[in-house]
Amino acid sequence: EIEYANNILVENAEAWDTDNDAFQVQNVSGITLDHIHLHTRTDAGVGTHGDAFELQGSVDNFILRHSAIQWNGQQIFFGGAGDHTYGSFTIHGNVFYGIDTPSASWKALTDNSLAVLNGPIIFYNNTLYNLYSGHVAAPTEAKNNLYLNMSSGSAGSFSSNHDYNAFYNSGGTQGETNGIVISAGQYPFAGLTTTNVFGADQAPFTSDDKLIPPLSAVFCGAGESGTDIGAYKCGGA
Repeated sequence: EIEYANNILVENAEAWDTDNDAFQVQNVSGITLDHIHLHTRTDAGVGTHGDAFELQGSVDNFILRHSAIQWNGQQIFFGGAGDHTYGSFTIHGNVFYGIDTPSASWKALTDNSLAVLNGPIIFYNNTLYNLYSGHVAAPTEAKNNLYLNMSSGSAGSFSSNHDYNAFYNSGGTQGETNGIVISAGQYPFAGLTTTNVFGADQAPFTSDDKLIPPLSAVFCGAGESGTDIGAYKCGGA
């Protein structure tokens, strides 16, 4: 738990689900989470908790970057019991994914009816894989994101500012993204499964990751100002 604090940096942290929130952030102004690697555990007898990050009270100036969130549930949850107020959020360069068949709660960004989202939620250059949808808490700005196999057939809720995203669904249903819809013939991740996302070394953002797009991928260079779409640079980690 991180509570009643300002200007916090957490980096290079790894954690496994033990039927608790990996991070519970409450009444914090200024927190940067950098290179965080979270896992859902599937050990016999170990429950799966609903939230990777649960944000409560008043949270502002929140940054999550260059992190790998493998979680069977709500990945960033704005809410909980009681009223909560949220300010500025920047979420970029992350991988969000689940390893089993997604249930309806599996989203990168989720809120409840008591959450008051006052500040911008800037969501860009993220890769989302094997979730129900990307977000029900609509980002203020969502650009350069790659959505792969959202089981609902939808990338999720958006505000009006959502360009340069790319979407692929193996079932044929495509979600509106204001960007690129990847056809089956254009899908560049041959051999990708939910168990080998980070390759043999199981370390995110290394050269054997299966989510690194080849340079020939239709969404490479198709992002804002000619940048690549997703959390990875095309052709390399």
